[in-house]
Amino acid sequence: RYLANVAMAKMAAACVALLRHYEPGRGPDVHFELCKSNDPETFRGIEQAVFEVFEGCTAYQSVLKVVVDGFYADAGSGFLKSDRALFEFMCYLAIFGQHHFDAAARDKIVKALDQPKAARFFQFFLAPATLNGWVQEQWRLLYDDMFVRENLVGPAAAASATILALVEPRALGNFAGQIPPTATQPFTLTAPKPRALPMPARLPPAAPKHVPVPATTYATPLEVEAQERKNALRRDRIQKIAALHVPAAAPPPVVPAVPVFVAKKAPAPSAAAVKLNAAALKREEQFFRKQMEAEAKRLAAAESGVVDLDAFLQWQQAQRLRDQEEELAAIERKVLQGQLSREDAILARHQVAQARKADAESVRAVAADLMQRFIAEKKEQEAANRRLVEEAALFQDQIRVAREKVLDEKQQIKQDLQDRNRRLLEEAEAEAAIEREKRAELIRQIKAMESVRAPRAADLDVGTAAGAGLLTEMSLLELRERLAFLRLAQEEEEQARREAIVADRAREQSRLRECVETIQRGRTERQRAVSSMSATRAVQTKEIRNVVRADSSLTALQDQLAKKKAERLRLTRTVTT
Repeated sequence: RYLANVAMAKMAAACVALLRHYEPGRGPDVHFELCKSNDPETFRGIEQAVFEVFEGCTAYQSVLKVVVDGFYADAGSGFLKSDRALFEFMCYLAIFGQHHFDAAARDKIVKALDQPKAARFFQFFLAPATLNGWVQEQWRLLYDDMFVRENLVGPAAAASATILALVEPRALGNFAGQIPPTATQPFTLTAPKPRALPMPARLPPAAPKHVPVPATTYATPLEVEAQERKNALRRDRIQKIAALHVPAAAPPPVVPAVPVFVAKKAPAPSAAAVKLNAAALKREEQFFRKQMEAEAKRLAAAESGVVDLDAFLQWQQAQRLRDQEEELAAIERKVLQGQLSREDAILARHQVAQARKADAESVRAVAADLMQRFIAEKKEQEAANRRLVEEAALFQDQIRVAREKVLDEKQQIKQDLQDRNRRLLEEAEAEAAIEREKRAELIRQIKAMESVRAPRAADLDVGTAAGAGLLTEMSLLELRERLAFLRLAQEEEEQARREAIVADRAREQSRLRECVETIQRGRTERQRAVSSMSATRAVQTKEIRNVVRADSSLTALQDQLAKKKAERLRLTRTVTT
């Protein structure tokens, strides 16, 4: 125990400073010596007491961490993280203070602490619900039950009444409204003055607002949209008409979006080799077999004298062709009328564009005059700003010279302190390296002794049983023979199964080859029928085209459209030149 006349406030501040700058990877003695060499006046006369308290705090760091972490999570939300070292010192003082100080010395240390922080921490830690509750449970995870009860909880509970009686009245006095005195600050002669606010720039005269561009200038004309809708309706109608003349076995023809309205010839199916799986091959073979059976039934019915419907079908086809010719002529007439309307709209837009161009030229001349005035005023403002910048630069040079002088002095002081700290660290590292080398040598010797093994020898007879007394007991040699017989029987069974699989696969391959031959015959017949239908459709389309072209009303509309296009091209060339 130490006498009560030691400067308790000085010792508490030294312990808190050591804990605040302590790094866990460095030893307590090395850290203490380094701090002592940096500031010997602080530790003069109290070296032994400060070192013992600091060493105890580092030894029981896990015990203090449990309490301080809980305090910050529950009641310490208003305190800074930099006060953590102070709270660890308070916790250690409450638990282990009786091992280092007598009652009077401990009371003086408690009175020397920051009273609001001490009151808040001790009221949280020394409360029975906290000390005998979750804190004790967390400590039991680190140490055994007897050590926690006798060396941690017991001393803290015994000192709780005395510590709380000391801090609570003083904390209330500090919270009662005492205002600390005003601390004077030295003059900062090297600090630059704040930059003056610049004069606001004069805004240029407001330019007249331009008329916004109408939304219809860049929009698609209504005539074009109407023409696109008419083209879409016309394509749908032609596809419906063409679908009536296409057989069910052939795909519908593709109608191109051209004024001639003639369906393109469908490409002939390729006679490539059949590449399908077994299920697809069987389905397609069944389909072609049903077609051949239906064709055979139709021929048999024709031979037996059933009425032939070919004459009726030819008449029906002729009626459909005549209706198609009339509808295509009407569609072509509407197309030509729409194109005439489009040419009229283009001529009207050209006239409107010429009028707008004249208006734009007048607006552009007014804008050029306003721009010349703005440029002249801008040059005058730039000259004034340039003079202000030169004056500010001269003032900044003077400030920079004074600042560099002060920085050089501070840099010299910093360099001296760094050299001193570096020398102390090198000495500490050298001592630690020697200690580590000794420990490594001792570990190598221990591992070398542990790696030596005692000699072992064992004889094995493969022809003798183990002698355990079991009914299935056998020697290692007999076990190998039985395994060889079992492996041979398993290989024979696998070979027989493999041969059966190969035979089944050969039968299935022959069946699939027959299916492929049937499908090839069916596809050839269907390709021949499609080719004949395409030739007939081409002849009918040519006849319809000739009839439509011979219409006199369509010829007159085409001539009128050609005149409109020629006039539009003439106006376009005039505008370009």
